[in-house]
Amino acid sequence: MRRIVLLLTVGVLAPLGAASAASASKCGAVIVEGAIASNIITAKTTCTVGRAVARSYATGPFMGKKRAVRDQLGRTWKCRVTQAATGTDPGSISRTKVRCTRSSQIVRMELRT
Repeated sequence: MRRIVLLLTVGVLAPLGAASAASASKCGAVIVEGAIASNIITAKTTCTVGRAVARSYATGPFMGKKRAVRDQLGRTWKCRVTQAATGTDPGSISRTKVRCTRSSQIVRMELRT
């Protein structure tokens, strides 16, 4: 009985994990006014939208943890800093990591100036 339950559980969970990994796309980088938004990764949205959100976030002020930005269609995305840069010394974090969401759509990026 345990083997049947285990096999059914693995059979159900494996496709779910594969589908979520397959929906993420790597979209490259965007250079805006001296800032670079790199490692742009999107989930449940297109790379065009991901680069537009990254461009919009990179053009604004970097102060604060949370900020709302708009994509090319004027839709609002909520962005927050998930890991702040601490410097360029060895052992330091050189890039600021940002995560933007709109309902179930996600755009992640790394910023450096």
